[in-house]
Amino acid sequence: SEFPPQHREIARIQYQGFREYKPRVYAGCLTLFRARMQPLFSAHDPDNGWKRLAASGLEIRIVPGNHLGMLQEPHVRALAEQLRACLDVAQTEIRREQ
Repeated sequence: SEFPPQHREIARIQYQGFREYKPRVYAGCLTLFRARMQPLFSAHDPDNGWKRLAASGLEIRIVPGNHLGMLQEPHVRALAEQLRACLDVAQTEIRREQ
């Protein structure tokens, strides 16, 4: 079966974005939420290339599930808890700087 025209257009735009986007280094620290379950033949680089973009360091947090499953129940709850903890730390640091 053939994709509807609107799906083909979305795929074309996504491909163009992937091809043309040039990421820049971020001055701060980045947090990578990495799924515990990785595809068998995935890259074995634990930071997936993010470390080179994080001038002040990279924190890697492992969450349950796979790439898409970590965004679905029940795994999304663990992701949300870790994200909340990161946001709480960031808010504390902002308050200290003020």
